[in-house]
Amino acid sequence: DVAVDDKGFLYVALYSQHCIDVLDQQGTVIRTIGTRGSSGSGDGQFNSPSGVAVQGDLLYVAEYCGCRVQKLTTSGEFLSKFGTKGSGDGQLYLPRGICVD
Repeated sequence: DVAVDDKGFLYVALYSQHCIDVLDQQGTVIRTIGTRGSSGSGDGQFNSPSGVAVQGDLLYVAEYCGCRVQKLTTSGEFLSKFGTKGSGDGQLYLPRGICVD
């Protein structure tokens, strides 16, 4: 999944690499959010990121295997999270994408 911010930077969810690459307007990776090749369940770590959305300076990441959504700054600073695996209130089951408005 991909998202573009208002400055033209592209955020690419790398599902199997467990990270988000941020590319500039020329397609050069300028930073990686998360640890490439290493899944995790801690704050700011990802387990198969499957969806990304950007709103202003906020980045939202849906994690397929992590069954949660993390809210970070576009520079990668963790802010909050929600969701656990399941089908009840406040739970997510293998989310594949996210959208903000």
